[in-house]
Amino acid sequence: ELENHMENTLDTLENRFRKATGHSVLEEIHAVRLAEAERLLANPQIKIEAISSLAGYSSANFLARIFKRIHGVSMREFRNRKI
Repeated sequence: ELENHMENTLDTLENRFRKATGHSVLEEIHAVRLAEAERLLANPQIKIEAISSLAGYSSANFLARIFKRIHGVSMREFRNRKI
């Protein structure tokens, strides 16, 4: 019974969040983490390999794929254009 209640509560939260913002909680988390990755890329002292964990990702490959899908360029290319 508690499990059903928790599932319903999470569904309600997700629906309310989506209605208020126009996107899912997961999309918001990715947006915040990607913004942090962009900020970190502006600092050439921080290695690209370290940025994933600093931005909250457990996998550098996962961040690289998401970053390229969103920005159309790799993190290295992004950094080179910004510096």
